Amino acid sequence: MPLDPIDTDASRAVTAAETALSRRIDLTTLRLFIAICEEQNLTRAANREGIAASAVSKRMNDFEQSFGVTLFKRLSKGMALTPAGEALLHHAASRF
Repeated sequence: MPLDPIDTDASRAVTAAETALSRRIDLTTLRLFIAICEEQNLTRAANREGIAASAVSKRMNDFEQSFGVTLFKRLSKGMALTPAGEALLHHAASRF
């Protein structure tokens, strides 16, 4: 269950970045992100983790949209990390 930001001033608008930071990143999403990075292919990563490729794709798209960044370049023969994806991989890999 995501945490809602506390707004003590009703007239203050919550920015997209503040909303994104208040969301919880679940370990399954991070595990899938790392698998895609290692395999450089969403389908192989999904097979490795035992999850349907469509579900992994949806989860990664939602993940990117919730933070307003693109983590992967979608290529005809796989996926490559963007600079934002490389930064996340550095931090996520140090946690596992």
